[in-house]
Amino acid sequence: MERQGGGCYLLALGDGSAFSSEWGSAAGGLSVKLHTVGDDVAVSVHEGDRLLTQHRYGESFFRSGAVDEFIALPSSGGDGLLLRYWGKLHPGGTGGCAPLDELAPR
Repeated sequence: MERQGGGCYLLALGDGSAFSSEWGSAAGGLSVKLHTVGDDVAVSVHEGDRLLTQHRYGESFFRSGAVDEFIALPSSGGDGLLLRYWGKLHPGGTGGCAPLDELAPR
């Protein structure tokens, strides 16, 4: 498995603000978009204009400290993407991000 990237975002859930970030991958022409949907954060994986999968995360997910891991495979076969998401609430503050090589939140 080859690492394609990582990132850390600080988002204010429920404040009505919009956020969107998108990146492409060498893995079968897939693209990943992270964006807000109401009070949730959504991650969608596309192959061209076709939606392959979407996962939504709300406040309860971020409170739980859970890790969500899923694989997106291109229809043409070949390598897919293993995506891993977790979050942490920082009420009233701007706590730092875990190092990007971590497998779960601290």
